[in-house]
Amino acid sequence: MMAKVQLERRRENEDEFASGDLPMVIGAFAMGVDEFIVAGVVEEIAQDLSVTIGAVGLFESAYAIGVAVGAPLFTALGLRVPRRQMLLLTTTVFLVSNLVSALGPTYRSS
Repeated sequence: MMAKVQLERRRENEDEFASGDLPMVIGAFAMGVDEFIVAGVVEEIAQDLSVTIGAVGLFESAYAIGVAVGAPLFTALGLRVPRRQMLLLTTTVFLVSNLVSALGPTYRSS
């Protein structure tokens, strides 16, 4: 009897996840993909900004350092925060940082 109740609860939780959290999981996937896109378009970025590939590489390195420092911090925070809230927090940080980047100064004015 107890196993049947636990199985029903597990099924309810699976259904709840599939219906409510799927958009956030897709967003998390998009954030992960976003990190690797730049490596494939370094030459195009350099051409568009009229800078050397090395300059674009420095930007990419600065981003990688931010990820290397930020990932452990977010992991430590994630251990104390429920998963759904953590996913919402990281999605918000991702969106805000991309908005700031889009509205920020150009390469020439910085």
